[in-house]
Order: sequence, then structure tokens, then C-alpha cells
Amino acid sequence: MMLKISKFKIASLVAVVLVILGYGGYRWFGGGSAAGVKYATTAVERGTLVISVSGTGQIAAKDQVDLKAEVSGDLTGTYAVKDQQVRTGDLLFAFDSRTAQKSIRDAQVSLDDAQAKLDDMLAPPNAQTLLAAESAVAQAERDLSQAASDRVDAETIGVQALQTAYENAYDGTSTTLFKLADYLADLKDVLGNAQGEQEHVRSYRLILGSDSTLVQDTVDDYYAARDAFDETTAYFNGIKRDSPRDAIYGLIGQMVTTTDSVTQALESARRMYDAIVAHDYASLKIAATIDAMRPKIEADITAAYADLGALRDRRTAIDDAVKNAPKLISDADWSFRVATETLEAKRAALADLRDGYTAQEIRSQRNVVAQKEDALSAAREQVANYSIRAPFDGVIASVSDTAKKGSAVSSGAVLAVLVTPQKIATLTLNEIDIAKVKLGQKATVTFDAIEDLTMTGAVVEIDTLGTTTQGVVNYGVQVALDDQDERIKPGMSVSVAIVIDMRPDVLLAPNAAVKSSNGSRYVEILPGATEVGTVTSTAAPERRSVEIGLANDTSTEILSGLKEGDIIVTRTVTSAAAGAAGAASNQSRGGVRIPGVGGFGN
Repeated sequence: MMLKISKFKIASLVAVVLVILGYGGYRWFGGGSAAGVKYATTAVERGTLVISVSGTGQIAAKDQVDLKAEVSGDLTGTYAVKDQQVRTGDLLFAFDSRTAQKSIRDAQVSLDDAQAKLDDMLAPPNAQTLLAAESAVAQAERDLSQAASDRVDAETIGVQALQTAYENAYDGTSTTLFKLADYLADLKDVLGNAQGEQEHVRSYRLILGSDSTLVQDTVDDYYAARDAFDETTAYFNGIKRDSPRDAIYGLIGQMVTTTDSVTQALESARRMYDAIVAHDYASLKIAATIDAMRPKIEADITAAYADLGALRDRRTAIDDAVKNAPKLISDADWSFRVATETLEAKRAALADLRDGYTAQEIRSQRNVVAQKEDALSAAREQVANYSIRAPFDGVIASVSDTAKKGSAVSSGAVLAVLVTPQKIATLTLNEIDIAKVKLGQKATVTFDAIEDLTMTGAVVEIDTLGTTTQGVVNYGVQVALDDQDERIKPGMSVSVAIVIDMRPDVLLAPNAAVKSSNGSRYVEILPGATEVGTVTSTAAPERRSVEIGLANDTSTEILSGLKEGDIIVTRTVTSAAAGAAGAASNQSRGGVRIPGVGGFGN
């Protein structure tokens, strides 16, 4: 029995030895700790650390302006052509400026007059100037005396003209009244004779017909004219030469009406005789009367029309005298006032020459000159609005269809669009990144559409106010490109990196190599390592504390703890074979139980 137990133990020991030998072989050939661990290493280098913020955006022209008309008018010249390159100050459009040019000339004349007066005020008086001023006063006194005389004459002339008009009117009515009596007597002879007032009327009706309107009109108009004559005669008998003017004016008005009535009766008689002579009346007894009265009526009509015209002229003369007399007097009064004011001004000017101008008067005239100068400047500025010039060097991007020579253009109309050749990149940054960006910072710009092109630029504009979109505040940034490339077009998509800091000649380590523990920073160094790349080491890496500075997306600035050329670990490389061997080892450790060997493998 003792022999069996001893054999079993011997067998167990042999098994243990075999296991140990197998595990040692695994560690030696399978990449276990005995063969070492693979690490990725790199060397600490000295270089420039660039820190930037990035964003995307688009290309735009640096400057763009709408060329608008400042005035309304006709275009006299159009010199802008699409895609034309222009220089600052080049004339692009011109308007008809004749009215504005006249305003400049008028303003210049006004200024010259004001300046001449100021010069006269500042210049000391001389004998010739005093003599001229004294002569001006003497002439003004003569003019005033003549104006006073003319005013008296105007009053006299006005009164006399009015008096004469009324007297002539009265005399005319008296003369005309006697003539009207003669005309009515002839009309009475046309109608009848001493044996019968209408003796001839029966003969006229026998010739023209009993119902002839010509005969009846002659009879009716005669009696109407006679009644008017009788009424006017009664009115005239109550008027004298010195009667009130309203009465005389009324008399001439009534005389015109009466003369018109008598003239109408004569016209009726003539029309009746004209109709009678178309008939055979020679054998009738009335023939002698007709032949005798017809020429009288013709003559009376001519005279009556002349009388009527004379009466109307006399009435018009009264109307003109009534209207013109006050105006004549008013004009004379105005001339008298002007002459008075002129004399006062000439006397004051003479006194100023003798006494000299006061400081206040000179200051006042200086102010007048300054106002005239401002008016001239304003007129010249207005003329400048009649032409449109290029405000900067650039390219005409577009020209309006209405911008043609001879076209009428309204103020504010856009005639063309001018852009600069220089391009800018516009982008937006969030409120965290924008706090780091400053004017003048350098930037790099890449283009989605032009893969091989990278350009540099500088920040030229940063929005003061941000815009909020879905709770995110963004700010606009403009980057001016340092160079130009004809392939770059407005609207192209770009990626922009703005350099916010740069540290030249500093120690740099990859971000992956810098680790942290309990608030401190460290790197791992392989003892004795002299190569970079993938290194196998049986020794565990050593930690070395470092002090860091700034960092970007790839590198960290090392302030202390390392020197240039130090080999540091960036990561541990674990192979698939090592992982499989480790798994097998763990399985052996967990699943083997050796009887009689307490604790081994536990």
C-alpha cells in the first residue's frame, strides 16, 4: 500500500513538471512576458505649434455697391459695360446738368456781389467814391421831387380824365337824342302821311300780302322805338351837365338802349323795302314814296350805327377813367415811396462812407458772404450728383436695361452693380470660438470645388451682434484672401482655419502620448529605447511627469520634463497571437486541478 501511494505522488510530480515546462514554453515562444510587449513610440521634437478654429462658409466679393441715380433726369452718357474693369473716379453715367450748372453761375454771381460789397466796406473811402455817393444822393433827391410832382399830376389827370369822360358822355347823349328824332320822323314817313298815320301800310300789305311779317315788324318796331325815345327824352330832360355822375352814367346806358331800338326799327323798314323792290310796284301810287324813302332809311341806318358806337365808346371811356384813375394815382404813390426809400438809402450810404462801417455791419456782411459761399458749395455738390463715378477699383457686374443714353431715369434707380476683384471668405463661428478670434489673425482657406488650391488670408471683419438659431448663437466672420485666382468665384463653398495662437520652436509631443492622473500630466518612457516605431520591450514603461502648455488637435506643448529626442510611448500594441495565448493560459489556470498539490493554480 505504501508503494502505491509513493508511485502516485511520483506520477503527480512528473505531471506538475510537465505543466511547468509547457507554461514556460508558452511564455518563451508564445509572446508572454518572457518575450516582451510591443509599444508604438515616437521622439519628442522641436517645432511650431499652431492653434486654430475652423468653420465653413462661402466666397463673396470684398466690396459690392449698387450705383444709384441721385437725381431724376435724362441720361446724356452711359459709359459702363458689363464685365468692364474700372478705376476709382472713372465716369460711368452722366445726366443733363444744364439747370444745375445755371444754379452754380447764379450762386457765383451772388457771391461776387456780396464779396464786392464787403470789399467796399473794408476799403477806405476816397475822393472819387465820396463824389459818386454825393452825386447819387443828389440824383435821388431829384428823382423824389419828380415823383412828388408826378403824384400830384396823377391825381389831377385822373380827376380831369373822369370829369371829361362824363362831360363827353352827356354831350353825346344830347346830340344823339336829336338825331334819333330825325330817324323816327323818317320812319313815320315810311308808315304814313299827314292824311293817315299808317296810310302807306295798306299799300305795303297789298304788295307783300296782308299777313306779311315784314310789314308788321316795321310797324311794331317803329312804335317800340318811339316809346323808348319818349321815355329817354323825359329822362334826359331831368338831367343836367352837373348832375350826379351815376345819373349821367344811367342816361348814357338808356340812350344806348334807345338807339339800339331805333336802329332795329330802321333795319325792319329796310328789310321790308328790300322785299318790295322784288315785286312790280311801279304802277302803284306808293311807288314815289318807296323810291324817296328807301335811300333815306339806308342813310339813317349807317348814321344810327355810328351813333350807337359813339355812345358805347363814351360809356367805355367812363369805365376806363373810373378804373385807371385810382391805378394811376396808386402807381404814382408807389413811385414816390420808392424814390423816398432810395434817397434814404443813398444818404445812409454816403453817411457810411463818411463815418465808416461799424464792426457789427462788417460782421453782418461777412456772414452774408459766408452764406453765399455755402450756397455755391451746395450748388457744386448738387452738380456732382448729375454724374456717377466708380467709388473704388472694381468690375461692372451688371448694367440695368434702362441705363441707356437719352432714357429718363428716376432718383434712386439702380443703374449698375460694381464689385471688387478681391474675394473674401465669409463664415460663421459659435460663441465659444468667436471669443478667440481677433482682427488681423491669419487663416488658411481650402475650396470644395478646387481640391489642389489652398490660400492664405486674414480676418478683416467680425460681427458685433450674433444671430441665434435653435438656441445656438453664431457670429459672422470675413477673411480677406491674400492672393487672387481666376478660378475662385463668388458663392463657392470653403473651409477656413483661423490661427488664434502660434508657438514657434517648442517641444512637441503627440496628444496620445500625454496622459493624466490625479490632476497631473505624465508620459511613458521605455528604459533603454533608442528607436521609434513599434518596439518590443520586456521592461514595463516608466512614468515621467511633465508640465504642458498649449495643445491643438494633434500635438501638445511640453514645457518641462522632457528634452528633444526623448523616446516616448504613444500606445501599447497588442497582437492577436498574444491575446490567444493569454486566453489559453487563463483557461489552463482556471480548469486544471492537480490532486495532492494544494494551492497550485489557484
